[in-house]
Amino acid sequence: MDLKKPGTLSAELLQILPMPVIVVDGNDCVVQANTEGLKLFSPPDGSKRDSWSLENLLDRDNLAKVKQKFSCLRRSGKQIKTEIRVQKDNKVTVYVLEFQLLGPDSEYILITANDITTTVELREQIGSLRKSFEPFFPRSVEENILFKRLNEAVMQSANTIVITDLKGNIVFANPKFEETTGYSFKEAYLKNPRILKSGDQPKSYYKELWQTISSGKVWKGEFKNRKKSGEFYWESATITPIKDSQGRVMEYLAIKEDITERKRIEEKLEQTLMEMEVSNWEYKRLNEDLKQEVERRKTVESELQLQKDLLQELNENLENQVRIEVKKNREKDELLLLQSRQAAMGEMIGNIAHQWRQPLNAIGLMVYDLTDAFRFGELDRDYVDKSESDIKLVLEHMSRTIDDFRNFFQPNKEKQYFPLAEVVKTSVSFLDASLRNSGIRVITDVNPDITLYGYSSEFAQVLLNLINNSKDAIAENQTEKPVIRISSQIKAGKAEVRVIDNAGGIPDEIMHKIFDPYFTTKEQGKGTGVGLYMSKTILERNMGGVIEARNTRTGAEFLIKIPTAGKE
Repeated sequence: MDLKKPGTLSAELLQILPMPVIVVDGNDCVVQANTEGLKLFSPPDGSKRDSWSLENLLDRDNLAKVKQKFSCLRRSGKQIKTEIRVQKDNKVTVYVLEFQLLGPDSEYILITANDITTTVELREQIGSLRKSFEPFFPRSVEENILFKRLNEAVMQSANTIVITDLKGNIVFANPKFEETTGYSFKEAYLKNPRILKSGDQPKSYYKELWQTISSGKVWKGEFKNRKKSGEFYWESATITPIKDSQGRVMEYLAIKEDITERKRIEEKLEQTLMEMEVSNWEYKRLNEDLKQEVERRKTVESELQLQKDLLQELNENLENQVRIEVKKNREKDELLLLQSRQAAMGEMIGNIAHQWRQPLNAIGLMVYDLTDAFRFGELDRDYVDKSESDIKLVLEHMSRTIDDFRNFFQPNKEKQYFPLAEVVKTSVSFLDASLRNSGIRVITDVNPDITLYGYSSEFAQVLLNLINNSKDAIAENQTEKPVIRISSQIKAGKAEVRVIDNAGGIPDEIMHKIFDPYFTTKEQGKGTGVGLYMSKTILERNMGGVIEARNTRTGAEFLIKIPTAGKE
């Protein structure tokens, strides 16, 4: 039966329970049952599920007993047990039914059944055999076949059977006792069963037990005991006083069943019931919260509409502001680029002056030599022709220098592939005279196989700017044995170009500002503050790269990371 009503248990939980379980409502109608429950409480053939009630499932005697327990349960709210006998296929099975409410205010009753047929049969057999053998005492009953059968039944019983004397000391225990407790009969002989006490049950519990059995009555209950290993377990016990022919109590017979697994399931059921109560309380609280939230949202919706109208107006104004700011930034970048090119042009003219200084000195010496030769009468056609040839060679060198600078700084119209090593070599050559005059040694270690894609003249402008910055820093700090090192490598699919000097490094307090526009540490008139900013802009916007700066032990290091052109 899969019925699921509010306050009942989940079908999944019912099906994992090993014992028969059914749930009935306030009209004593079955609303839930697991497979084992349906086997025990078989409904009549042809009956409809909605009409299954205890009157359909139980005979008159058992029904009256169950309904009487229902009344007690609904009055007290406490768990109640009863014993019934069910006959099927000419076989009588004895069950202990346990009844409990599914909640403090619930109308639903949970019924679980435990088969105690074996325990009852054994108890009845022992009682019957004792009465049968009483007339024959004190004859030796060990040799009697019936006694042997009784002995075999006791020794092979699936339940623990213990006999104690009037003081409660153990005088007999079957093998199941050792299997359950871990104590052998030899260890337990003449010991009190208190060796099994867990300490979780109060003294009053055991006091009531002794009052019951001492008065000659049968006691039924459950124990939480402790095995020899220290492990806890649960037992359902029936303790019966054994009396002589005059009705005097001689010994006590205890028949016990291990119900640890059932207790575990009951605890899980109890936990589930508690969780259901908590869930129900949380549901009610959530429902109240939802009501408040609905009211709050109604208020918020009207406010949101006002905010939406305001936001739309702000967005329209913001778009105009963005267009204005974009235009301003574009004009700003164009101005910075112009300033950067003008600064680069000034540096180029200075480098041309350095490159021409030596050839001009050579021409001056040649002219002076011609004048001197004329004064001393040494001037002839051959001397003039040779001097003319030497002067032409120097002038051609100076002309080539101008062409090299003009071609190098001519802006590229389209992106193109270019070898990194060639741009580095050319950039260093432009500054060669200026660097030699400053006593600066340039060391290059560039991979000749690295090819980049972009504007070679712009990348050269970046390198020239970094080299000039190092040259200025060396001059400012008066570095001894100045060196600028340019190296490259391929790492993680990118070309890494490093420019390192030994000029002492960049102060930590300005490191974060060096790429800002118009920021410079040079004296008035010696720096525009756009070089590093434009270098960063060229690398990021035009070549998809980045530039970083840090201090080494001896100076500054600038690292350029840029995607390769796939030809390395």
